[in-house]
Amino acid sequence: MKAIVLNAVRYSDNSFMVAMFTEQDGLVTANVHTGGKRSKFRRSYLSPLTILDVRLTGKSSSDVKYISDCSPAYFFRSLDTNPVKMFEAQFIAEMLQKALRYQQQDSGLFGFILDSVMTMDESSEGVCDCHVIFLVRLMSYVGIMPDISGFDAYSVFDIEEGRMVSQCMGQCLPHELCSSLVSIVNDEPFRMTSSQRSEFIDFIVKYYQHHLSGFGNIKTLEVFREMSR
Repeated sequence: MKAIVLNAVRYSDNSFMVAMFTEQDGLVTANVHTGGKRSKFRRSYLSPLTILDVRLTGKSSSDVKYISDCSPAYFFRSLDTNPVKMFEAQFIAEMLQKALRYQQQDSGLFGFILDSVMTMDESSEGVCDCHVIFLVRLMSYVGIMPDISGFDAYSVFDIEEGRMVSQCMGQCLPHELCSSLVSIVNDEPFRMTSSQRSEFIDFIVKYYQHHLSGFGNIKTLEVFREMSR
């Protein structure tokens, strides 16, 4: 089955624990051996958002599976060499691991992630906004899609309420960025300055944190915020 690598943590000298989102089983943690002549798994396969064909073994009741066989299902053109895209991939992978922690099999969601990763890899324009578009559209798949129906010339977006309001007493997205949010949701063109993009990234993380229980902090956010300036 196809799998998208989200994170890898060294377990021993020759093995890693790999978090993957799979086509058939949803979010899976699997142990893989990378050393030895018989191992078909290469450490390059551990890069964030790498797309693999894998065979998993282990009891269905077990929280940890084993990767018995694997091969690349897609070869990156730029996602593993372009510095900006590499940081985007790390940021997206960490966001996905947090957002999908309880996610079961979902072919529509898997297809969306798969297509988005390949589009980001193949894109030569708008590189700096790929992650923004992806994470906003992902909201619909995890059940936290913003309500933009009240958008008008004066509205702001209330993060806690998840909708457009005329006045916001808590955390909110300013009006000038609300238009970008609406454009992304409606699949329309938009433009953001580097400072606006950084602010929008902060909004996305806060929104996920508020609406997904136990989401926690994003370790790559600070570095990625600097890369997006």
